Amino acid sequence: MIQQDWLPVICNRTKPPPATATADFIGIDDSTTHRWLCKGTNAHHLLPATEWICSKLAEACGLPVPVFDIVEVKALPGVPFFGSQWQGGGHEFFSAYNRISNTEVFAKTYAVD
Repeated sequence: MIQQDWLPVICNRTKPPPATATADFIGIDDSTTHRWLCKGTNAHHLLPATEWICSKLAEACGLPVPVFDIVEVKALPGVPFFGSQWQGGGHEFFSAYNRISNTEVFAKTYAVD
């Protein structure tokens, strides 16, 4: 069973998201230097919940997913965002995709997302 720390990641600052991402911003946690692609309710009121559910389902199926967590920003206390660790590009995705033995099953997971 996966242990979940229910305390959110706290980001000290933000920067604009990449143009190709459906995200509100990239949150930066100065204590770890991790960058989080943060999605709130601006695009859709259920977006954070659906991202969480789909990420948990993919993880439970053994599919590679970015590290994800609940993220809060110091400038917006009490407002949770779905955050996935930002890697800065798609290289890791394609590398993981090529390691999957049944790529057809992996490709079909987009129907859930």
